[in-house]
Amino acid sequence: MPTRDEYLSTFHRDAELFEAAVRAGGDLTQPIDGCPDWDLGKLVEHIGGLQRFIAAGIAAGEMPKDRAEPPADRGEYADWFAQGTAALESTLTGKTDDEPCWTFFSNAPQVIGTWVRRQCHELAVHRYDAELAATGTAEVIDAEMATDGIDEYFDIFLERVDRRTPIRIGDATLHLHAADTAGEWFVRCGDHAPEVTREHAKGQVALSGAANDLLLAIWGRVTPDEVGIQVFGDPDVWARFHAAAAI
Repeated sequence: MPTRDEYLSTFHRDAELFEAAVRAGGDLTQPIDGCPDWDLGKLVEHIGGLQRFIAAGIAAGEMPKDRAEPPADRGEYADWFAQGTAALESTLTGKTDDEPCWTFFSNAPQVIGTWVRRQCHELAVHRYDAELAATGTAEVIDAEMATDGIDEYFDIFLERVDRRTPIRIGDATLHLHAADTAGEWFVRCGDHAPEVTREHAKGQVALSGAANDLLLAIWGRVTPDEVGIQVFGDPDVWARFHAAAAI
């Protein structure tokens, strides 16, 4: 698992790259492939509003009632994003990971460290979105950080999705293998919530590829064939799981 300093330094770097993409984005009307019905401007509104919401909640000690509104002029969005992300970074840096704090996640520790990790991964994926929309290319997410992003998805988000809409795709097993790190995950599905262990085991389908590519596939940014993820076994098992577990 990355260190606190690694999370925060990655957050800082991705904030700079996100801002640069927004400044390169002109009128911000470029579509965001991974977020249907969003353009680059809407992505800035999401990130800028969310970061201010979290910083305000940490300061108040409870979930805020409202989110900040973006500027009326999209020409001011880059500055608005930069101000909000700097404020959140300052808030997170000024506290310790074990300080109690509200979060959205009932299945995660209610401490600052949960936000440090979550906001690092949130911005990493959306930085990818912004760069791809603005310039057509995006920097790769660090392999170890992407591996932790996959861990976080299985640690927190899979259960949240299952509570909202039960993931019941029949008896099925999946194995994911990050070819560039030690990351391996085995998923068991059935008439129960999916169970995930970190182990090497044979599944009905196995996906093997770079951690960056696996993370982006999980979050619906790419398909395995688009990035060269190797698929062994029954690809329909992955397709059914991914459709049911989508956020």
